[in-house]
Parts: sequence; C-alpha cells; structure tokens
Amino acid sequence: MPVYIFNNVALPYPDAVTRAWGSALALMILVAVLFTLARVIGRGRVGK
Repeated sequence: MPVYIFNNVALPYPDAVTRAWGSALALMILVAVLFTLARVIGRGRVGK
C-alpha cells in the first residue's frame, strides 16, 4: 500500500492524488486499529 500511495502522489492527475490520500488514510486507520488491538490484548499480561 505505501508503494501505491507513492506512485499515485507522483502522478499529475487530481484523481490519482485523491486516491493516494484516501489510501494513506486507510493505512493510518489500519495501523491505529492494530495498535489498539495489540494494547487491549496485551494489557493483562504485563505483570504476570
């Protein structure tokens, strides 16, 4: 997905840049969800 974003930002078409921004937002949301999920799952195991 980062390569897709990089390739679309480099194109001179407004639609391609819009798709790249949408992909970047989707990637950030995915990372935030996975980070939160990892924190929730690992919360009870720290002190044991």
